[in-house]
Amino acid sequence: MEKTTATEQHIKETAKKLFFVDGHLNATTQEIADAANVNRTLLNYYFRSRDALFEKVFQEAIQEKFDGMKMAFESLMPFRQKVERIIDIVSDYLNKYPYAEIFFISELNKKDARVDWCIKRPLQPYLKDFIKEIQVEIQKKNVRCKEPRIFLLTIFSLLSYPVIVKNLYINLYELSHKDFTEIAKNRKNYILSLLFNN
Repeated sequence: MEKTTATEQHIKETAKKLFFVDGHLNATTQEIADAANVNRTLLNYYFRSRDALFEKVFQEAIQEKFDGMKMAFESLMPFRQKVERIIDIVSDYLNKYPYAEIFFISELNKKDARVDWCIKRPLQPYLKDFIKEIQVEIQKKNVRCKEPRIFLLTIFSLLSYPVIVKNLYINLYELSHKDFTEIAKNRKNYILSLLFNN
């Protein structure tokens, strides 16, 4: 039983790397099997199809991000520290799975996107409380935004956009991947300065 679980997990981790780290979103069942060093029959035994595997690993990757965010939303730390923690969680996730965000956005833009299961249901209760916290900070004039949803939009757009356009920036400004990573890493204080008054 343990060996079966380990093999299944190995296939999933290999698929995650191919899809969301290497950006090979169209990897075939055979390519995944080859990368995982298993035969295609075994892969199909666990996951039935490439699409079933893709959906499984995508849900797990998204859940990993949301689990971290829920912990931050629930924490009793001061508001600014909580925002810093959210920035760290999202940044770490985007560094780990840079192509997941691109896929995620393209999926959400589809007419039949299942927003409920992947975003709204797991985060809504925590988000409502966090929006109340933002409102308190607005009233105290601690943050620059006048509306909680603009505050949230600002955080997530500032974090996501550089990842989405990474290859364009690297080519346009003749940067190495290391240079780009360094620039992205040093943006945290700048983002905080845009959000907070002090």
